[in-house]
Amino acid sequence: MVKIQDKDEKFILSFSDEETKNLKLKNNRDYELTKAKDGLWVLIEGNENSVINDTEQKIIELLKKLSLSERVEGNFEKNLNPEGLARFNQLLKDGKIEKFKLNESYKKAVYRLPEQGEKKYDNKEKEIQEYALENDGFLVVKNEQRAKALSNELQGQIKDGKIKGTRAFTGEFYIIENDLLVSTEKQALKELRVHKTSDLDTLSKNTKLTNTLLRIGLEFLKEDGQVIEKKKNHYQYIE
Repeated sequence: MVKIQDKDEKFILSFSDEETKNLKLKNNRDYELTKAKDGLWVLIEGNENSVINDTEQKIIELLKKLSLSERVEGNFEKNLNPEGLARFNQLLKDGKIEKFKLNESYKKAVYRLPEQGEKKYDNKEKEIQEYALENDGFLVVKNEQRAKALSNELQGQIKDGKIKGTRAFTGEFYIIENDLLVSTEKQALKELRVHKTSDLDTLSKNTKLTNTLLRIGLEFLKEDGQVIEKKKNHYQYIE
């Protein structure tokens, strides 16, 4: 259903994707409806709408929040209703969503948002208390109350899928920027798919990532069921 906003002496109309198609209007645009005289209304095409519609926003949030296995081609689509699926296919066609494969031998790709350029982090081993989101892209917290306070402080970014958190079996709480997590998981999986098993030091040497960052990425991959920790700091890829 068309959304109407009353603005001064004119109306701003926002059409759904289906309405836009049926009326042969341009996508992602608002239209201004103005009364010229009695019995005559003028519909004026506005500039490209900078506000992402609700359906598109939900798709973007899903891509940020879901794990790699949930974003696999054929699986991700199950999260969408018919309207969402139509919008998703259009975003894919427009290049606003892309497919990628960690290994070309895989039959199915994973959906992701196009990379906007990698943010540079320190990538150095430090004392736990020295890690900072701004410089390192992640935090390691051992105190549960501190972890809860941080979660409350960062709840907006967590809700938007920009930051993720988890608790390791050993008790540490990990908080990490999603873009860094995705990149770390990708590099760790690439190595494990080739060698099947590996220890943390070898993974660090081959990926050029610190042990701490890799441990965080692997903790999320364990939750996702893609790797297991056979013994401390020794990981195996699950086929």
